[in-house]
Amino acid sequence: MSFTFPDFTEPVALDGGGRWTATFDSYDQHHDDIYYVLVVRRQGRSYLVGSDHGYDGRRKVQVGLSWAGDDRTGPAFVAGLRQELHLLATRG
Repeated sequence: MSFTFPDFTEPVALDGGGRWTATFDSYDQHHDDIYYVLVVRRQGRSYLVGSDHGYDGRRKVQVGLSWAGDDRTGPAFVAGLRQELHLLATRG
């Protein structure tokens, strides 16, 4: 069974209005970082959050996984990852 990092396709509400979604892009095993395409929608407009990473020049956010420990298969990991992405979306 292979592991895949989750996508967050159901919009998550932000305080003060707006919502975010995130799609898994890639995993840097050497640095234990993952990259997501994070989209924030506010007042009918969409914004990509993050900076350019990698060869494709797409805007992505980087999430370090030092907080996650070794077990990334359970609900605690998904909840922690969701929280990390939420913080990045809030900062915009």
